[in-house]
Amino acid sequence: MDSGGKFMRILIAEGDMLLMKALKTALIRSGFESDVVKNGLEAAEYLKCGNYDGAIIDDVLARLSGLEVVREARQTGVLTPIMVLSSKNSVEETVSLLDAGANDVLKKPFDMREATARLGAMTRKYDAQTASFLKIGNLTLDRRDFQLSSPNGRARLTRKEFQLIETLMSHPRMLIRTDALFDKVWGYESKVEINALWVTMSMLRKTIKSLDANVRIVTMRNVGYKIEEC
Repeated sequence: MDSGGKFMRILIAEGDMLLMKALKTALIRSGFESDVVKNGLEAAEYLKCGNYDGAIIDDVLARLSGLEVVREARQTGVLTPIMVLSSKNSVEETVSLLDAGANDVLKKPFDMREATARLGAMTRKYDAQTASFLKIGNLTLDRRDFQLSSPNGRARLTRKEFQLIETLMSHPRMLIRTDALFDKVWGYESKVEINALWVTMSMLRKTIKSLDANVRIVTMRNVGYKIEEC
């Protein structure tokens, strides 16, 4: 439970039944609620569709590995903080997971007290970071009033512009697939055409240029978009 009295909802993706039950019990004792899945494909789907405050993902899962789950989550615009349980005592493995978008990597075997403490710290940090502002380069997004600003000025965004730039700025320098962006902003069953995304993205680029910000939205044709410093 957070300081505001809200129960934090955590996704657990773990194929080992004994470890899964131990994690679930430890989270309950620490005031967390949890959902459990047993394979990587389910984990990716639950992360995409669920509203979780955090996730614990094993690195060795059926159907999709922990690394693949993390990569899929970030490429589809999922912001949920993710802690990966790693069975490999390898710096390269840890670096790969962090580069893919994991927030923390906990090596096995581990103490449940450390796992819940790290999870608590990770979710608190996420809450603080997502509270009001996002920043990349000299560009700042104010979530309270849909304002985009730089040292050279401010601009108010439409709701769709805000949703697009928020998703991109939440994953700076990370490529997000076009279909994932479209689904996140317009919805899976929207009858709006894809050119609505192109038009909105064009307007965002013009706004960023008018603010003389040192960032840009990069298009990878037929793949997706990312935001980065110039």
